[in-house]
Amino acid sequence: MKRILIIDDEEDTLSLVREIFVEYGYRVEIEATGEEGLKRIKTYRPHLVLLDLRLPKMQGERVLVEIKRSNPQIKVIVGTGYGDDDSKENLRKLGTDAFFDKPIRVDQFEKTVIDLIGAAGTIRVLILDDDSTFLDAFTHFFKVDQETQWEIFTARTGEEALDKVRINLPDLFVTDIVLNEDQENPFHSGAKVYAAICKEGYRIPVVALGAYPDAYEAHREFKEMGVATVFAKDELIGGPDHIQHFLNVMKRIALRAELGIQPG
Repeated sequence: MKRILIIDDEEDTLSLVREIFVEYGYRVEIEATGEEGLKRIKTYRPHLVLLDLRLPKMQGERVLVEIKRSNPQIKVIVGTGYGDDDSKENLRKLGTDAFFDKPIRVDQFEKTVIDLIGAAGTIRVLILDDDSTFLDAFTHFFKVDQETQWEIFTARTGEEALDKVRINLPDLFVTDIVLNEDQENPFHSGAKVYAAICKEGYRIPVVALGAYPDAYEAHREFKEMGVATVFAKDELIGGPDHIQHFLNVMKRIALRAELGIQPG
């Protein structure tokens, strides 16, 4: 899905804008300082940045220059109200693609974003499982869903999953809890793979799938790391209603990117 990064420390603006675009199916993340925003861009790779010019420490103009220097394809909308027409023209020369006023007019703001980066797009899911039967089954669940557009990537090993995160940057990571019985393998569990993903700076919500009654330790690892939820594979064999519930939870987690969500 299309990703929006907000760099702003004004709480009212952040809450309003996030709710608007999550509702439209965009992925939205927030950073309160220019330094953190520039750091986040490297792993989040946003399609659009909503930038306030009045930031603590690093000024917005410098952040704008650094964004365009690192990736000219990123669209940047800058908050107005800080200068005259000459100031706006200078910001355009620095790479500003559009401006927004505070307080925000929702209708105009939505149109500006859609004009710059298009609709929210599909939800990209990476599924990791060493069992080809389950891997094929879960892939099928997403592909036959008529309510949401999903783009599915699959992996059978932790190494393959990590490579696909770097290349494809999925919106959601779905992984089996236990991948193999070799405790010497650094990626013997989904939790180990997720830890490696986090270590590289990626913030991707994760959903764990369990089918082993003795997987308590791996399950505990996941919960401590902030896994979004854990599903039992057996639940998904219960029929269409179970599968649709699973897909609805996956969509909610991918869009809101909130951790600590319990299945319900």
